[in-house]
Amino acid sequence: MPTITIKAMRVDLGSFFSLSLDRLTRPARKEEMNFAECGVCEHEDHYWIGERAQVEGKDVLQVTVLDLLEKRDQEYPSWGDEEVYVIVGRNGVSKEFIWYLLNKEELENHKKSN
Repeated sequence: MPTITIKAMRVDLGSFFSLSLDRLTRPARKEEMNFAECGVCEHEDHYWIGERAQVEGKDVLQVTVLDLLEKRDQEYPSWGDEEVYVIVGRNGVSKEFIWYLLNKEELENHKKSN
């Protein structure tokens, strides 16, 4: 079986990180990946952008690019071509995976309040 190298970022339980939706979709478009089979992956508090995969028998794809784009289009149509950010992490108490979208202005306000 071939070895795959992944650049992952560790995010502590209860903490969140943001990345632009454009940064997330760019690799998928470049590689012509299926948006329903790639997105934000997570295993043991390590996050990366990648395709659906199994690690220790568990699907590590937490939210797909397709889910993100659909939510943006359905719930935030007024954002149009605005830069959109994906916020992801795990709840510090329930350990539930959480994600949501913010536009640039909301992200700036979110950073100031935290």
